[in-house]
Amino acid sequence: MLVTGVLFLCACQNNIMNDKEVIDINLTKALNNYKDFPLSKLVKDVEILELESNIDCYIKMPHFWYYGEKHLLVFDYRANQLYLFDNSGKYIRKIGRPGKGPGEYTGMQLQGTMSKDEQHIIITNSSASIVIVFDLLGNVVAQKDLGEFFSAKYIQGIACHFNGLISLLPHRPWEPSEGFSSVVLFDMELNKVAEVLPRANDESLVCNNISHNSIFSDGKNSYFWEMYNDTVFRYSEDGKSAPRYRFVVDKNGLTHDIMFKQKWSRNIYDYTFPWIMNFIPGYLMVNMSGNKHTVMVDLKTNEAFSIGRKTTCLLDMDQTKIWDCMENDVFGFEAPRLFMYIPDQKICVQPFEWSRNSEMKDLDCIKNLDVTHPKVRDKLVEYCENPSEDLGVVLVLMHML
Repeated sequence: MLVTGVLFLCACQNNIMNDKEVIDINLTKALNNYKDFPLSKLVKDVEILELESNIDCYIKMPHFWYYGEKHLLVFDYRANQLYLFDNSGKYIRKIGRPGKGPGEYTGMQLQGTMSKDEQHIIITNSSASIVIVFDLLGNVVAQKDLGEFFSAKYIQGIACHFNGLISLLPHRPWEPSEGFSSVVLFDMELNKVAEVLPRANDESLVCNNISHNSIFSDGKNSYFWEMYNDTVFRYSEDGKSAPRYRFVVDKNGLTHDIMFKQKWSRNIYDYTFPWIMNFIPGYLMVNMSGNKHTVMVDLKTNEAFSIGRKTTCLLDMDQTKIWDCMENDVFGFEAPRLFMYIPDQKICVQPFEWSRNSEMKDLDCIKNLDVTHPKVRDKLVEYCENPSEDLGVVLVLMHML
């Protein structure tokens, strides 16, 4: 796939960021370089965190947003309500409420996080451009429509990797337009403070048929993924950036021509391209579209290889045709999710959907799996078989090597 020259021109002007070479990762070769890679190669310990559930915080359709050193955020899509818990799972309070007024929100496309110091809660409706900042008491600190800063009024990603700053990843514009930036940084009062790769947007950057929502961190540096240029950029709080990883797909790859010709076609997802990515200890992890494999890039050697096998212990074994995952030899339930990695704490957080697992998984099969933490596995099986009346959100915390 082509790499737009203006991106590298802008990046090269930021000499302070260019302390490492750009690393090419051939994903086609990586997909043919398969390695057995069970979860135990990454996880040293695992624990269960059961969040408090009562009449004030009974969550029916949970979506986990944030895990910090002090707080947790969980959004209930059915009630359209955000909940704040402490790190031990104790309920603190509701944040905001459904509606369209100050401090209110609506819709299924909400995203949220907390500031780096965990003193503010930030939410945005990705299908619009409304951003709200709350304090820990639920008071509105700032609320603005930031659409004036974006060519298309959609926010695809949100992160707080820098002190006092919010990184927002805007959707690509529907038509060529001036003033497009890959990432825009705001302070907690929602004043714009920096732009990453600001540029005039031409036809080669208009494509918006695939989500572009990856902002992530390795604990030391922040990164964003320019999907349509196959490149991961590292950026700083002043807006400077530099390319770090560039992806290459030789076969059945998603080219710019295909993206334009099939701009609104679902068939575009049949092509092979990077889909979701994140850093975990020692690796860059890239989830692939089309074949549903995961590519791991060793950060020491830059070797790229694929992992994944068909899921075991499914009640409907025909579903193995669409399920592909890492072997969970730690606590048994597949597929383990590693994209919610918290680098400051070296923890991966996986919400455990006990109701869904009870309907989809062969629990007797899981009981007989050889795992490193059988007590955790058996407790999770118990949630599925005999959930208590007040059982709510359950999180599995994987402590990484």
